[in-house]
Amino acid sequence: MTIIVGYKKDGKVFIGGDTQGSSGWDKTYRKDKKVFISHGIAYGFTSSYRMGQILMYHSAEVLCNSRDENIHKYVVTCLVPMWREILKNNGYIKNDSGREESGQFLIGIDGRLFSIHSDMQVAESSFDYDAVGCGRPYALGAIMACKSISGDSISAEDIIDTAIKSANSFSNGCGGDVSIVSV
Repeated sequence: MTIIVGYKKDGKVFIGGDTQGSSGWDKTYRKDKKVFISHGIAYGFTSSYRMGQILMYHSAEVLCNSRDENIHKYVVTCLVPMWREILKNNGYIKNDSGREESGQFLIGIDGRLFSIHSDMQVAESSFDYDAVGCGRPYALGAIMACKSISGDSISAEDIIDTAIKSANSFSNGCGGDVSIVSV
């Protein structure tokens, strides 16, 4: 249970998240963040703090040697296999009759915003923003409202802050402070 929001502006990607950890009816506010930067890639994760910790501390050790100019191809053919291997080696990948599943996260790389789904498909929204987690509908609605009222005059940080606070207000699975990183 989470809200992670990504927003592209002026060639940069901003990713923000809440700080609430949820399990059923229980919630806790955590010091460790759901957003971070590793080797120039901004991450924001949902699903499990364990998955986020694995991505944060193990991805830095195994980044691909060559970077393809086609960023989507690079994410699909290099980063996804790396993440799958790292998550599998650290006991996080769930295998159900040969179908692997993990959690969901956003990444920002080279001015592009991608959503990595639980089956490791790589999605890129046609909008300049995206969100993952149980607060997604509230955040996306808040972003669209902000953009339709203020156009490009509002900062990326303010849009993300508003979107996360909207999700925090209306979704039981979202809450706490807002943290934002950018690349």
